Amino acid sequence: MTSLGSSFVNRQKEMSRIATEREKAAKGESQFICIKGEAGSGKTRLVEEAAAEAGRQGFSIGFGTALAESVIPFHAWTEVLRGFDLAHLLDEAPPPTLLGLYLITAGGEVAIRIERKGEDRLGDAVSTLVELVRGPESNSEGVVEEGELSVLGEGSRKFVVHSKQDFHLGAILDGREDEIFLSDLRELADAIQSTSGESGFGQDFQTATEASMQQLLDSEKYEGIDYAKENPKLRQSRLFENITLGLARKADVQPICVVVDDLQWADPSTLALLHYVIRNTRKEGVFPLGTCRVEAEGLRPHLKDMLREVEEEDLLSVMNLEGLSKKDMPFLAESFLGPHDLPETFLDNLWQETQGYPLFIREVFRGLEEDDAIQTRGAFKRLVRPLEQLGLPEMVREVIQARLNRLPKEERRLLDAAATCGTRFTAALVAKVTGEEEGNVLNGLKAIMEVHGLLRPMGDDFAFDHPTVQETLYQEVPHEIRRTYHRQAAEWLELTGGPAEDVAEHYYRARDPRAAQRLRKVAGLARGKYANDEAIRFYQEALEFEEDTPDRMRTFEGLGRIYELIGNYGRSIESYNSALELAKGKKRAEITAKIGNIYKEEGEYDKSIRICTRALDLVKGEKCKEEALALNTIGNVHLNIGEYDRALEYYERSLEIRKRIGDQQGIAASLNNIGIVHYNKGEYDRSLEHYHKSLEIREKIGDQWGIAASLNNIGNVHYDRGEYDRALEYHERSLEIRKRIGDQGGIAASFNNIGGVHYNRGEYDRALEYHERSLAISEKIGRQQGIAISLDNIGDVHLKIGEYDRALEYHERSLAISEKIGDQQGFASSLDGIGLVHFRRSDYDKALEYFENSLEIAEKIGDLSARLPAYTAIAEVYIHTRDLEKALDFCNLALSLSTETGRKRDIAASKKILGMICRERKMWQEALVNFEAGLRIFKEMGQKFEEAMSHLEFGLMWKAKGDLNQAKEHLNKALGIFDKLKLEKRKDDVKAALETLGEKPIRPREER
Repeated sequence: MTSLGSSFVNRQKEMSRIATEREKAAKGESQFICIKGEAGSGKTRLVEEAAAEAGRQGFSIGFGTALAESVIPFHAWTEVLRGFDLAHLLDEAPPPTLLGLYLITAGGEVAIRIERKGEDRLGDAVSTLVELVRGPESNSEGVVEEGELSVLGEGSRKFVVHSKQDFHLGAILDGREDEIFLSDLRELADAIQSTSGESGFGQDFQTATEASMQQLLDSEKYEGIDYAKENPKLRQSRLFENITLGLARKADVQPICVVVDDLQWADPSTLALLHYVIRNTRKEGVFPLGTCRVEAEGLRPHLKDMLREVEEEDLLSVMNLEGLSKKDMPFLAESFLGPHDLPETFLDNLWQETQGYPLFIREVFRGLEEDDAIQTRGAFKRLVRPLEQLGLPEMVREVIQARLNRLPKEERRLLDAAATCGTRFTAALVAKVTGEEEGNVLNGLKAIMEVHGLLRPMGDDFAFDHPTVQETLYQEVPHEIRRTYHRQAAEWLELTGGPAEDVAEHYYRARDPRAAQRLRKVAGLARGKYANDEAIRFYQEALEFEEDTPDRMRTFEGLGRIYELIGNYGRSIESYNSALELAKGKKRAEITAKIGNIYKEEGEYDKSIRICTRALDLVKGEKCKEEALALNTIGNVHLNIGEYDRALEYYERSLEIRKRIGDQQGIAASLNNIGIVHYNKGEYDRSLEHYHKSLEIREKIGDQWGIAASLNNIGNVHYDRGEYDRALEYHERSLEIRKRIGDQGGIAASFNNIGGVHYNRGEYDRALEYHERSLAISEKIGRQQGIAISLDNIGDVHLKIGEYDRALEYHERSLAISEKIGDQQGFASSLDGIGLVHFRRSDYDKALEYFENSLEIAEKIGDLSARLPAYTAIAEVYIHTRDLEKALDFCNLALSLSTETGRKRDIAASKKILGMICRERKMWQEALVNFEAGLRIFKEMGQKFEEAMSHLEFGLMWKAKGDLNQAKEHLNKALGIFDKLKLEKRKDDVKAALETLGEKPIRPREER
């Protein structure tokens, strides 16, 4: 953070508001204060004073400034994190290797020792750990203590201790401890403390603690393996999580203030991380501040988007900074000049010209002093020239230009070169740019700083006193000289190992052809960090220089890939088409297939198939990876529109090619896709067969993300079969891997799936727990679609337990998010959920309205999985409203489509509905045939809930026919299944039906 310089003048109102927000932050109720104002309004000065005051109030400070010339992702965060001794987190070191965990008593005795197998040389290390527990006086220098945490480093080995009142939990690591590990260690210590509080340190405590310590050691999270290395999205997720956890840990010991100045120049990654930190430290004692120019905000859409999103989350407090008032002018003059006797008319006139902006006023005073219009006379500074002769300028740039024009030629030349280097620079770089001796340059810069006040020290470097000074200088440097300076800066930085991004940017500004190759390189680095917007910028800049066709083609392809990744499909297709014009041979087929895949993502299925067929024509059956890619995409289209046999045909053709060329990852993907086809057709054995084959390959090649996905899919099959223990086993294994690799979105999905298992078991409290945990993660990472899905699932639970108002509230919240983000599938699902609430309330008109709206969307987007349930739901509404003709029409639609596509689950549902329609028409034989057919399929598939519902409806048929014995048999079967599933509301429905028969419900017998 820069020095405060002159005294602070009359910002009491702003400081009071900041103080109020600071106090709220200390209590865990923080908002992001964004101070907006024009250049020269005093934003930086205000935020410096606010940070200093926070420091006086016990806050730790991290102050970073975004630089106009910097293109390095997360640049400003380097300074912020350095203030909290967390800058190492930006290095993205792999997770450490956990060698051992130790429970040490308050007296320093090792009570429990859990070590990695094969580690038999930890004796001395354990002694060091015990010494660390006994206190810093027992250790050599190098111990860091923060709250309950103590850390000692010896070479590559780290010793970490989390201390509680009655015990210490120690760990020995190879590699640097990261914040995710420290968080896991803290959670384990808290869990152990909770157990000790219940049972003391007896045998039960010993057993439970050993198990929980062993579980962490066996989790495979800390094997020294960077599971996210090849996955940019996971890398960014882990980086964000590490930094947020680190800030929260620091704030747990001492409240912290995070400041990012000049956000108008911040790179998109810096803004994304700031947003993540703001969202996830709001209750942690973290006080975030930032500044931005209002006149520059529109130049950076990423900043506008970030502020809008923070505001939508109710985490933004904007402070618009105006100039100081006229009455402050005497105090401001004293701040800049010292004791003075300046005429009031002069100060009033100056206020009118500058509107009270401190920078303008300061520069005017400096200019007047240099021009000898203000001189020291006696003990005061006085105006020695008539007011009308002063010619006060209106804009600060004119003031700065006037001052710069009075500089000696050599000093101006140094400043011109420095301005080309950026708002911050080293004397060595300026020396290289100017071709002068470094010592002479250093002395010259110091003189400019001391005499003219245009520079200030920044550690061992220099910085311009205000960014506007640098901007003014840079704009006045002639273009040819500017390019020469940039080229020399690039060559020097490249020679000395400077940041690759800075090298590329200087070559770019020099308009040097060498920029193209450097820009492609840093685009790849940015993409690897999931810094997609920066990568797009670098690729676009590279295109300005590239003439070589292969390089230009690769750049367009890179752009297309990134646009596809972030969902900007229009720009992606545009970029891929540009690459296609330059591509030759098989590359044309590959890019064409990628374009076809984007049209598939957009739901333009006919166009997708047409373009992928064109890709196939380009390779003419060469059995290459490009052909396999096109075939796989066509298979995906047929899968999406429910043409399962066609999908299977294309997936198998793609699989055959991938096997021939040895593409193991592709083989696994094809097997997985074939499994999905069989799953949707209700052919669960065949689905499992392919899922397990895919899993086996993914385990062989170490594809952790793929392994988790395969386990998740296997779990879904067991879930649909009603084999809930097996489903839970696979979903928990998938969750374990997703936790290990830091896949936050995957963790949220696993929590939702586990919640679904508990939901179908009737364990509604557990279901809510998992769905709410999923919701919390989606909110943490800002994944709106995940939030909507979790809200929908929570609504389903409340519907199941009869809390219709709560169910409606959650479904409507989910609906609003899906509508906002344009998720048509989610929107249809929420409409369906709301329709079910109204259906359960017997408000059939409203239920029908929502079901029909859901169906309309499902048909529009070709979502077969939503169309079929909508058909049966609408049919059931018409049964209750006695419009049996319409009920039959929709039931037949469902039966025809489900039979055509082979979806057994939906065939069974249609048969059940058809049985209900026949029952109402007293067509007993037809009803009997359809109920039995539906029941048989549900039993085969293990669909326990639907089996019970079929027994219920079947029993009501026998009751209507007058066969009470058959009615009792089916109703009691339904009651038994609902009892096992713990669905109390459904049990009540069956009991009510039995009571109308004059029959007391049979208590289900337990099988032993």
